Amino acid sequence: MENVQESINPFSERVFEEYPLQSVEQCLGLLPEVERAQNEWTTTSIEQRTEILEQCASHLRKHKGDLAVLMSEEMGKLLTESIAEVEKCAWLCEYYAETGVEAISPIVRPSEAKNSFICFEPLGIVLAVMPWNFPFWQVFRCAVPNLLAGNAVLLKHATNVPGCALMLEHIFRDAGFPSNLFRSLLTKRDTVPELLK
Repeated sequence: MENVQESINPFSERVFEEYPLQSVEQCLGLLPEVERAQNEWTTTSIEQRTEILEQCASHLRKHKGDLAVLMSEEMGKLLTESIAEVEKCAWLCEYYAETGVEAISPIVRPSEAKNSFICFEPLGIVLAVMPWNFPFWQVFRCAVPNLLAGNAVLLKHATNVPGCALMLEHIFRDAGFPSNLFRSLLTKRDTVPELLK
């Protein structure tokens, strides 16, 4: 169908869910909300961000069975592989929760100047265009360090995993990240250049 994105089980070829596609205008309309969320997020401490990452890891582990079933249903991965992928995402959250403060703290550098240091500052909104083969892992390895650094993330996932894309949005929000800090876009490929203008 023209205005929907279908979830199709690759084994049975059964359409098990349909999602409305977002137009270019709808996607662009989200940008002010995402920008507001990102601006507010930059005022949170690194310690607060790492606490939310710990909550995200717990949330993933608590729901790994359901998340794995969705992943397997949508893209055909073995259930054991899907469970392992969810576990890997939880591990990534824990890793950044443990090392995040040190990773993005300013680094003092000796020089001839009075003070020299490297300071890590947020970039703003990061657009992540992701493949289908690791529908959670590829997103987490992009989103987690960016959220920790103070950025917002817009996800344009592969068209065959729309349920995973929307579930990722729920995961981040349910773990405690602010609404609109991570958003999934269900849209056509030709929307991406419009978002980059």
